[in-house]
Formats: sequence, C-alpha cells, structure tokens
Amino acid sequence: MHLLDLPPELLLECVAYLSVRDVLACFRGNRQLHAVLASSAALRYRLLQAQLAVVENPHHPALPGLVAAERLALLEAREERWMALKPLSRHTLGLEFENAGIYDVTGDYFLVGDVPDAQAGSMCRAIKYVATAPADDGELPEWRRIWVGKPIVDFGMAVEELDLIAVVTSTPAAHPLKQTIAVQLLSFSTGQPHPHAAQPEITLNTVLREHGRPGASVEIVGRTLAVSFLYWSQQSRDADLLYILDWHTGAPITPPQQVYNTGVVFLTPTMLLVPNALETALDVVCLPQDGAPSRDPVIHSFRLPALQDGHGIYAFQCRGEPNPRTAFFPYPSGADKPGSRARPRGAFLPAPEDNLILITFTTGSEARNSTRDHLLVLPRARFVAGIAPLLALSAAAPVVVPLDVPWAQWGPRHTRWLDARPLAKHYITTTCGMRLVAIRLDARRTPAPARVLSFARATVDAYARQLPEGGRVTATLVPADDPQRPPEFASLAVFAEAVHSALPYVEVQTAETFAYDTLIVNNESLVGVTFGADSVAALEVMYFG
Repeated sequence: MHLLDLPPELLLECVAYLSVRDVLACFRGNRQLHAVLASSAALRYRLLQAQLAVVENPHHPALPGLVAAERLALLEAREERWMALKPLSRHTLGLEFENAGIYDVTGDYFLVGDVPDAQAGSMCRAIKYVATAPADDGELPEWRRIWVGKPIVDFGMAVEELDLIAVVTSTPAAHPLKQTIAVQLLSFSTGQPHPHAAQPEITLNTVLREHGRPGASVEIVGRTLAVSFLYWSQQSRDADLLYILDWHTGAPITPPQQVYNTGVVFLTPTMLLVPNALETALDVVCLPQDGAPSRDPVIHSFRLPALQDGHGIYAFQCRGEPNPRTAFFPYPSGADKPGSRARPRGAFLPAPEDNLILITFTTGSEARNSTRDHLLVLPRARFVAGIAPLLALSAAAPVVVPLDVPWAQWGPRHTRWLDARPLAKHYITTTCGMRLVAIRLDARRTPAPARVLSFARATVDAYARQLPEGGRVTATLVPADDPQRPPEFASLAVFAEAVHSALPYVEVQTAETFAYDTLIVNNESLVGVTFGADSVAALEVMYFG
C-alpha cells in the first residue's frame, strides 16, 4: 500500500501531526496529494495562521462558534483589507490635555504621559490611554487615566499576559542631592497595586540629582521584569545599568548589567536582546534557567557589520511587539462593561513568538561632523531558530564560552536593511506582528503616501504569484538582495564590509497622501500622529479589525 492509497480523511489525519514546514512540503508534492490537502479548510487555516504569524484571540466571543472554513474566511478577509489598505472605518482622537513625551502602543491601546498641572517642562504624574478601535456600537472610545502621583520616567506593559503596567518613577531621596529611581507595579485594569507583586514599589537605584532624568526601557515577560537606564548627561557610565528582576518577589535574577544604550527586547522568556553600541553588536543575554538568583548571565555577541575607521554608534534602540508571553490574563467577568477595560477585540492577535524586532541606530564621525540613521528589521522567530544550534553547542561545553559571531555568519540570513534616510523617526512603535509602517519625514509639510511593509511568508508567497492592479494602492514585491550587488543606501557606506539581506517583503503604498508627523501601528489599526507645539495633538485611526 502507498500513502496515497489511504482514504483522504486518514491522510489528512496523518498530515495534521506534521510541522508547518513539513505540511508545506507535502503541498508541493504531486497533484493528487495537493488536492487532498487543499480540500481541508482546517489544514489551510492552520497554515495561513502560521504563515501570517497570528493566533486566535482566546477571548473573542464569536470564534468558538465558527467552524474552520468560517475562521479561514475571517482571516483571509482581514489580510485582504490590510494589503489593500482598505479600513473598515476611520476616526480622529483628540488629545485635549497636556501630555509629555513618553508614550507606548500595545494591543489595542495608545498610552501617553499626562501632565495634570500643565506646567511647561514638568514631568508627568499620570498615564492616559485610549483604545484605538471604535466600540461595537460605533461610538468613539474615551480617554482614561491611571494616576501614579510621582514624576514618571517611563513605563512598560504586559497587558494581555499579566494585566500589568510597570511605571518607573524618580523622586527626591533622603539625601538632598540624590534621587530615588523606583518601579511601581500596577494592575492595568484598576490602576491599583498589582495583586501578584509582594512589593508594589521596588527601589532600583539612588543616584545624584545632577544625573538628571534617565532614558529608560521597560519590558516584562512572565515573572521577569527588565529595566535599563542611560544617563545621557553624564560622562561616567557607572549608572547605565540593566536591572533584571522577579517582579513577583522584587528579588534580582542577575546582578545589574552594564549597558551602553537604552533598549532591550525579550527573544524568549529566558533570552534578552540588548544592543551594544560600544562593541557594535547585538548581545543575547541568557538568563539562569535553574532558578538560582543573582548569578551572572551568559552573554553572547552577534556582531553588526564593521564600521569604517573613525565612525561609531551614537544612539541605539530596539523594540518588538508583542513580547513573548507565557499565558493570557484571565479577564474577570464584567471586563467588557462601560468604564472598565475591554478584552482584546480582534479575532486574531500577532503571534508572540514570531514578529518583527525593529532596530534603529545612528552612526557618526567626529572628523566629518556628520551622522546617518540606520534601520534594521530582525524577525524574532527566524533569529531564535537560527542561533539555537550555536547556543546549544556553547551550553554543552564543559565550560560555557560566550559566543562572538561575526556579521557574515548570521546577519544576511536573518535581517533586512531598509533605507532610513527619508522616513519619519519620531517613534519606534512602527511595527506590530510581521508589519512595519512608514511615512516620509516631511509628510506634515508635503503630504505623502502611507507605506506598509509585510514580512509574513503568506503575503510574500501570494504577491510573488500575482500583484494587485492599481486603484487604492501600489504593491511591490521586494526580493532578497543579490549578494553580488548589495543595496546602495547612502547610510550603508559607513560599513567596512558589504551589507545585504536575504529577507523578502511586500510593500504596499497608498494612492492617498497624508499630512502626519509620523505613522504608527497596532494589531488592528494604522494610526497617523499629529504633533502640536510640544506634544501629541491628534491621532487619526484607520481601523482594519
């Protein structure tokens, strides 16, 4: 008996146990096998989810009542709206309050620092947030506030996983010349101390007030809280540290680690990516997995392309949305009532283990008195899978030796360089899932098209077969670079070695133009941001669902 002699239902049952990669290989088999596999809506639905890097929203009320074919149709329709840039609705949200420069975008929410006393230059003491999606009845969402009561440096969230917002504050210390840097652990749904935190406020450090307000980055996965600080005004780097804590207990997981820039991203719940401006590298910090606290982590370096003599990195940031997560927060009954935080509304959410990490940095040369911006895209799952064999070999050695991997051995296969020169760079919240959005730097003065770049495999494969014709958008398939003919971005001239990328993507550009200062994205919406004199003035939301 041959495999294809099996009844179709048994054949499909066998294939259901295969990995996505193997199922795709089966689809490329002979016509008979392809026809059997294509007849299964459940199998096609599973593949499309994997190739678009999305998962079902476990809190969506309608999905449990739908069969696979109906779920597949919902997902296909959603993807078609995004790739045609045809939103379900558009609306504008005004910010009729004094807001500060700190902000974030997570899930369906836009958050910004609130300055209640409206004094010029004062730090915010509260956080206001708004859902970008319209309500089910079409009503526009209202701004809500989380009161902190202390000067806020920055904040980070794990809303869908933990109902947690961690707020970093700066307050005068007992010593008149010092300030205390601490983190408050609050429940996002109530604004009250988080019930799982043994210490609602954890003191991280006490530094001289002359250090000023630090740049900060806050990320949370599971019980692990990572907070990094950079004091821009200080020549000494002693206080530029990364703190890694168990936020349930307040205990350190590792001793504070020296950093040279703000920004940290969780690759997995036990691995962090930390850009290293001093060494021109991306450091992978492997946390202890045996539960032993306060043990130095193993740090592996993955080098960026070497710079020309006389050049260095002046600023370095990174972000990935969403973070990996260990579970979904079990929303209490009544979470959808007016005045309370709603569950995630969309039927589909970005896969937490498979999304884009955006890396931005600025290089410069004092001799030439010039700087250049760089934009690097790193798909999280692809990178983790690619470096896993190297990390396993290192961990298996009798004495663990940190890796130092040259750019040529890892970079071209796992990254994509984009031309950052003409793009608005006010915010780094320009990726969500496998999408990156952009608009020209001068769009406020000269309206410009919105651009959406998709790195999802399903999108690239579909557009490789057929690009849509004209109308609302222009779509372009951007293939992998030819190693023999690297791209000629002016920003790449600062590198001492050839730079190319093996990752293809599809870029969709609107025919309509927009006068935004910058463009950001979350799971369900494109959001055009307009600035006032010193802060955000309005958000124009294109809602795709």
